Amino acid sequence: MTSHRLNIVWWHWRQRLLTVGVLAAAAYLAADAANLLMGATIEASMPPSRPSARTAAIPPSTADVDAILRGNLFNPNQRGNTAVSPAAAPPVVIEATHHLVGTVTGGGDFGFAVLEEKSNSAQNLYRVGDLLPGGAQLVGIERYAITIRVGGALQQLAVQEEVPGAAPAGGPSAAAGGVREVAANHWLIDRGKIEAALANLPKLLTQARLIPNFIGGKANGFQVLSMQPGSFFTEIGLKEGDVLQRINGVEVNDPQNLLKAFEQLRNEAAINVDLQRRSQPVTLAYEIH
Repeated sequence: MTSHRLNIVWWHWRQRLLTVGVLAAAAYLAADAANLLMGATIEASMPPSRPSARTAAIPPSTADVDAILRGNLFNPNQRGNTAVSPAAAPPVVIEATHHLVGTVTGGGDFGFAVLEEKSNSAQNLYRVGDLLPGGAQLVGIERYAITIRVGGALQQLAVQEEVPGAAPAGGPSAAAGGVREVAANHWLIDRGKIEAALANLPKLLTQARLIPNFIGGKANGFQVLSMQPGSFFTEIGLKEGDVLQRINGVEVNDPQNLLKAFEQLRNEAAINVDLQRRSQPVTLAYEIH
């Protein structure tokens, strides 16, 4: 009897425990469902979130980079100073340091110009294409002027001499009685006359136009044209159209030889000039006294 009552009591307690367990599980599930429902409701009522500006990668602008460079992080004393770009090189003004004293015109490599330094009177010969002092380039040679290129601009430099016309006072042709013809193609010349003429050879060359003469495509001297009235060339018996070929045996078929031949006359006692006159060979003989 007692055992039967114990079984009945245990059965009742077991039923109660099962009921409590079921109710607890149901309550947990109900609470979880309520939480999910409330979370979904709150999320739906809120506006969509935006990414923080702090996390967005913004590339620096040119102004920002310049500001950093001006700040000079490695030298506090220089901060805030704007870098100064180097000044552009001033344009070449060759007239300030040189002047053109003479030109010889001709095709190809035969034309040349002589520039003289104002500081020391040194003279140098230049051809088309040569670089001049200061970086300018010689691009053209005319009778009394040259054309130079400075950067992309063209400039012209003229001979500072009276052209053409009577020989300037005090020039080589100004000395009276310095040249005398004693026979056909035979002349006496005062040494002072020669020295005066050769004292400034480029200026002497401006008194006539010397252009290269060609035969069969080969240079054979310089033709004398446009001689100034009263010039040294007319005094020593040269005529318009004469072609200078040799001076004291030195061939004058290019500018260097022409200048060399003139320079060698300073200490000569006799000078022979071989030329072509109206297609005929002629020799002019000069005695220096």
